[in-house]
Amino acid sequence: MELPEDIMNLRDLNKNIEYIAEDVWARIFGLTLSVPCPNDRAKALFINFVSKKYKEDLIENEELYVDTEYCYNLITEFINYLVDRG
Repeated sequence: MELPEDIMNLRDLNKNIEYIAEDVWARIFGLTLSVPCPNDRAKALFINFVSKKYKEDLIENEELYVDTEYCYNLITEFINYLVDRG
C-alpha cells in the first residue's frame, strides 16, 4: 500500500482519517440532521470502519484520498454494517 503524497507514515494516515471521520460524524448528525450525535462508542466504530474501508480501497486505487466526501459516502454502508453485525 502506497501512502498518499501528503502523508508520511501510517500513524499520520490514521490521525488524518480519525480527524476527518470525526468531523463528518459531527456534521452528519449536528448540522445535517440537527440531532444529537450517537454515543462515543458508535463514533469510534465509525472511525474504525472508515479507516479499515479506506485502507482496503487504497489497495485498489492508489490515487484515493480520504476526505469529507469519502466519509459521507460511507455512512449508509456503515449503518448496514451495524445492522448486519447485530
